[in-house]
Amino acid sequence: MNAAPVPGPWVEPPQSAERMNARPIKLRRIARRRKGGWLFPALLWAACLLGDPGPARGAEPPPDSLAYQARRLVEEGHTDRALELLNRALEKNPGLARARLQRGRLYLELGLWNEAERDFNQAAFSADPLVKAEAHLGLGDLYTRLPFRKLKAAAEYRQALQADPESREALYSLARTGFALRETQGYRLAARALVKLICLDPGYRDAYRLWRDKILDQSADELRETDACLEDYLAAHPDTALWRFDLAGDCFRLGEIGQALERLKSLDSLSPEKKLTERRLLEARCLLTQSDTLGFELAYRQALEAAGRSDDFAEIELEAETIFTPEQSEVYGKLKSANDRSAFWRKFWLEKDPDPLTPHNERLVTHYLRLQEAQKYYRMQFPHSLFQSSRDYHRLVSPVSIASDYDPDLFFNRSRKLTLDQRGLFFIRHGAPDRRTHQVTWSDPMEVWYYGSVHFLFQKKFGAGDYIFMPTITRGSGDINKAMAGDSFNDPLPALELDFYSADFRGESDKILAEFYQSTAVEPGTQTRSLGAELGVFDTTWAGVARDSAQGERFVAGRDTLWIAANRLEIAPGKYKFVLRLDVPDRRAVERGELELRPFRENKLDLSGIVLGSLTAGGVNSPFQKNTALLPRPSLQFLSGESIAVYLEIYGLSLRVNELRSFRERVTVSRTAEAGSSFWKSLGRLFGAGGKTGKTSLTLTFDRGPESVQGTVPENFTIDTANLEPGPYRVLIEVRDNLNGLRRERTLEVEILPEIK
Repeated sequence: MNAAPVPGPWVEPPQSAERMNARPIKLRRIARRRKGGWLFPALLWAACLLGDPGPARGAEPPPDSLAYQARRLVEEGHTDRALELLNRALEKNPGLARARLQRGRLYLELGLWNEAERDFNQAAFSADPLVKAEAHLGLGDLYTRLPFRKLKAAAEYRQALQADPESREALYSLARTGFALRETQGYRLAARALVKLICLDPGYRDAYRLWRDKILDQSADELRETDACLEDYLAAHPDTALWRFDLAGDCFRLGEIGQALERLKSLDSLSPEKKLTERRLLEARCLLTQSDTLGFELAYRQALEAAGRSDDFAEIELEAETIFTPEQSEVYGKLKSANDRSAFWRKFWLEKDPDPLTPHNERLVTHYLRLQEAQKYYRMQFPHSLFQSSRDYHRLVSPVSIASDYDPDLFFNRSRKLTLDQRGLFFIRHGAPDRRTHQVTWSDPMEVWYYGSVHFLFQKKFGAGDYIFMPTITRGSGDINKAMAGDSFNDPLPALELDFYSADFRGESDKILAEFYQSTAVEPGTQTRSLGAELGVFDTTWAGVARDSAQGERFVAGRDTLWIAANRLEIAPGKYKFVLRLDVPDRRAVERGELELRPFRENKLDLSGIVLGSLTAGGVNSPFQKNTALLPRPSLQFLSGESIAVYLEIYGLSLRVNELRSFRERVTVSRTAEAGSSFWKSLGRLFGAGGKTGKTSLTLTFDRGPESVQGTVPENFTIDTANLEPGPYRVLIEVRDNLNGLRRERTLEVEILPEIK
């Protein structure tokens, strides 16, 4: 038997009142094909019904029966002769109900709908409940093909079930008709029919998957009833072991977390690689429900790895795209390979991670906690409602002044399978509002969410059942486009600012030795003398490249007591991302940035990065390891009058026979603030340094002749700031090779602060 047409995006044509009220329905005839393949599947099925009494369902008709003869004619393409055979049989014996059913089917497939309706109606008076059921099935199939007759078709399928309560096809057809209604009432009808069908025969056609994939509002009672019916079926059909994953998901939704984890564990042995991404995601969510955040993150990482191997990111995307920006949605839609998608997700979560150097990602945990709460409290009551899907409706409720800017896709075409109302999506992106208020208007209740100085209105529309965002031009209202362009996260640890900069030196085997210097103020009352310092370097997709650990020590630098640490790594030239961290207790001391390391010129004059700091007293163990008593100053801030210690390295000085290497070095310190700016003069007067008129630049020149005839030349000197006015300065170091005239330069920005008196 042919199934009802799959619901599609068509629009039913309007009918006149005369046509809708006419009885019986007068339908035009559609020209039939005398011989043709499109009728064969339907006629072949229908031929098996011939004979009175006919053969048992599924049995081969006897060779001398009417059913056998009709089937042979259909197989040979002689549909007209098959119809003539049925007509002669019914003329001789009008009581052949199965022959009448068969002829009704032929009429239906030929487009002779009035004739088909007549035969089905006559067969429906049969005393045989199976014949009666088949007749109502035929009528239902007829009405599904007619405009505005879907409800009548559903009524016929119900009558078929009254005659034969175990009719799989009647239940299946009733479900498909419910989908064709394309409204909440129809989907509820389909859900009830599919649950009954699954309990009768879970393997019938695609009924099980229809229920899983298309019914978005499965109730707890439906889940329990269906799962109970599936148990025996699964035991007898080991090839459906993956249905156990669906049962595990049901346990999670019902709050039976322990049972869900047991079902997932059994799948590890039954189907180790099937649906591995979805299984690990479900396991992660179960563990998070049990407050096992470390287990959650481990399982989530395993899900990402499995998705990368199978290129199946659908479930990961479903659960995370609720916090995509419009730009990320566009980028992700253009990715073509599993490697590209893996890189996207790695970058997506690490860029949101408050500390990418630890295995714990607070933003990831917060996202899934919000997701679980949203799915619990902000689920759509009617996810299949046409009201909820109408773009035109949302444009109508938008004020004219912002209608062109308001995009309902921000809500409705994003993760629809999560079946969240608009407050749920907002909750996932920005968390709980600072406060909520409820208002009752003349028509519908309204909920107002306040975030700081802005608020967002959500109105509960009667008939839709769900809260709808209501754009408003009221002053202080939320800009929905701005709100949906990003997401919010409050780090549980207070941020502690780090000062840092880096310098690059020539390493081994064409690699670059990158040194990072970081510092932060020591808080009063701190007893410890050292703490951990870490550096992580990643490629542009946030794949780890290298890491370094060091110890930060307490130093007095300028007028402050600071934690100062130096981290160093040898890596190839290229573009990178980096993360620095100091392990300050109960604080988030993390900084990140981008780094581009250029290769040094081979056998030609070149300069390393510049290191600035202060000279250390005897016996002080500086983190700077270049055989010089220099303590780096990561803030690059120096007090007026303080000497700045400078270190750099010179590479590739030329060498000639009987001539020593030599170079001239010129150092220029010049103010970078705009001419005439009075800010730094005012700051100097505030701290008692305003009476001194200083310079805004100085120049130093050195002529050097290294004693060594080859290799790196370390260079260090000091800059006296006593005569410089406070302000921002640029330090420019230029080196000229005296033997070949080549020049190279490097710069670094510093700041000179007024000395406190």
